Amino acid sequence: IVDGVRSEAEGMDNIIAKLTTICRVQLEMMKSKADFFRVLFSQLMGLEDRQSSLRLRLRDYILYLQGIMEEGIRQGVLRDRNAALMAYSFFGTILSSAVYEALHDDKMSVREVASHITGMALEGIAS
Repeated sequence: IVDGVRSEAEGMDNIIAKLTTICRVQLEMMKSKADFFRVLFSQLMGLEDRQSSLRLRLRDYILYLQGIMEEGIRQGVLRDRNAALMAYSFFGTILSSAVYEALHDDKMSVREVASHITGMALEGIAS
């Protein structure tokens, strides 16, 4: 999963395009493998070795996102904020949108949802 996201986003210089692509790919994967993701997230809080291993893999993915946030900060594209918190927030927003899709019968495409999420993440929700 992580490799799929990375392969789609690698080589992109535009941070905004990269984040939008990551969002789209992650949503597509979550939609196409919904049962897998339900099990995956239900296992995150356990205390067994396999669950610890799962948390480490998730942490590695968040660190990947954090690196992108840091790159965006260095380029002046993103505000100079806590890159780790930005990465966790971005990931959490994508997860929230998957819940939204599961509970609503909207006809929005994954690309539209990814664009909307990226827009909220970058522009905020205040008017």
